[in-house]
Amino acid sequence: RIPEPKPLLLGLVLANLAGVRGNLEDPVDAETLYIEALDFRRERLGKEHEEYGGTLVQIAGFYMGLGKYKEAVPLLEEGINIQKKALGENHPGFAGSLYTFAEFLSLQGQITRAEGFYKKAIAIIEKAYGPEHPAAMAGMAGPRHLGKGLWSALDGSSGNAGTALFPLLFRGEI
Repeated sequence: RIPEPKPLLLGLVLANLAGVRGNLEDPVDAETLYIEALDFRRERLGKEHEEYGGTLVQIAGFYMGLGKYKEAVPLLEEGINIQKKALGENHPGFAGSLYTFAEFLSLQGQITRAEGFYKKAIAIIEKAYGPEHPAAMAGMAGPRHLGKGLWSALDGSSGNAGTALFPLLFRGEI
């Protein structure tokens, strides 16, 4: 652990480390780190800050990967609402959260509804950066691979890393 005072960057580091631990199949450690990152951001930045909302969305994505959809839903909804208010509906960071929501819908079998959110997220990215930007092109992987989603891309079974890269690009993780 890092001694006090913790720099604000620590919230990002904790969240990213949690993601790594989750990918290494250590969900207990990952969950602990995500909660620590969330608490840190709540204390330092407040519940209305975009990074707090982004951490909620990250935790929701983590729970989705574990199949814990009941736990994911309220976090995902709250995180998206915070980011919508803090960033606005045309911000790439908000697009990343919409993409995560589309992944959730896809995993739940709500393919038509998911496609609408994928398209909205891609439209935001294309408007912000142009259709040839790598993020816009990576985001296109979602609608083509509905039903496989982010989690299969992370373990390599879909053969398309773009699906996994899209949300990470806009959360500052890569």
